[in-house]
Amino acid sequence: MDIRPPKQHKPTQPTGTPPNSKPFQPSKSTEPTRPVENGSSNNTNESLPEISPIQPSEFDKNQSGKKNKLKKSNKPKGRKKKGLIVLVVILVLLLGSLAWSYYWYNSSQAPVSGSQEDIYISIESGMSSVQIANLLENEGVIRSSLAFRLQARLMGVSHQIQAGFYSLSPDQTLEEVIEILTSGAIAQMIVRIPSGSIIDTVVDTLSNAGFSGGEVRAALTASYDYQILRDKPAGASLEGYLFPDTYHAAGNATAEEVIEMILANTEEKITQDIIDRWAEMGLNIHQGLTLASIVHKESPTEDMPAIAGVFWNRLNSGMKLQSDATVNYALGTSNLQPSIADTEINHPYNTYRIDGLPPGPVGNPELVAITASANPIDHDWYFFLHRPSGETVFSTTFEEHDINRQRYLDGQQ
Repeated sequence: MDIRPPKQHKPTQPTGTPPNSKPFQPSKSTEPTRPVENGSSNNTNESLPEISPIQPSEFDKNQSGKKNKLKKSNKPKGRKKKGLIVLVVILVLLLGSLAWSYYWYNSSQAPVSGSQEDIYISIESGMSSVQIANLLENEGVIRSSLAFRLQARLMGVSHQIQAGFYSLSPDQTLEEVIEILTSGAIAQMIVRIPSGSIIDTVVDTLSNAGFSGGEVRAALTASYDYQILRDKPAGASLEGYLFPDTYHAAGNATAEEVIEMILANTEEKITQDIIDRWAEMGLNIHQGLTLASIVHKESPTEDMPAIAGVFWNRLNSGMKLQSDATVNYALGTSNLQPSIADTEINHPYNTYRIDGLPPGPVGNPELVAITASANPIDHDWYFFLHRPSGETVFSTTFEEHDINRQRYLDGQQ
């Protein structure tokens, strides 16, 4: 087969080429061209001209560089600006808060008003600083209960406020009010003896009123001239003779003067009729108060006369009183039902072992118990117990009492 070299075509000038531009020169290639098969001629196998990539002009380069510079420089500046704004806002809020707190604290120190009106405040034993502060604010003595507690803490006297009856005024500063409440400069002293409380509670009450332990002990062992004390054995304490009540004494009263006030009230409450009734029963004042204190500890108020009748029946028949209240007094406990071991202790107040009444009262009875002990109900009951509901169940014989105990106290219905 005769193979001829391909026919050379003269390159044509591309359309649109400027007349003065150089003609397009195809790139030279060392690779031989392929023959055309079947004698056909196809221009697709001819070498195509190389197209160089379009190069950016100097103007484009300059514009692109400016944009990049702007992008790079704007971000850090924006972040710094936002951070500075946040910092300024925080500082403004902080300074504003400090300024407001300073203003509030200083204004809270000032008197409520220029009025010199006397406002009497009763600070009771056991009140917390929060209760005292709220009371003072509600009564118009101070501007802010919170400021009172903060100032008392700063002065280190939060727990030194004394119970009593104070005369305060709206024209006093916060610091002046605190100084009065902690200095003991009271208009009246308030002493509250709870119903049925023992003498140890009275000691605590007097101590909370501002008296020292020595002053309280001296007052409770001093000699007093009252009719109700005529039967008190020598050396016996004033247990049972300190009538439960709320007492208002002068702010500068001594501990002995407070005890004098309490004893005077006791003598007023225990009338001659009560004393005469005890005498008819064969009891002197000391024994009558002893019985009354047991009745008080053992009874709901409505059942006191009936329970007084139970103890009176046992005394008259020679039975041991077997009072749980006397066991608790001997042990210093407050159990609802003493254990068998508790009832076997050797103690002069343990009425499970001794005959008759104990040596003295087991607390300071209220008037209803005193009256019940002098007027016990006449019945044939010798036993009683209290159901969990509080109801008192009476019985005549031990067998009945044991059945009631199993039914109501041992879980058997």
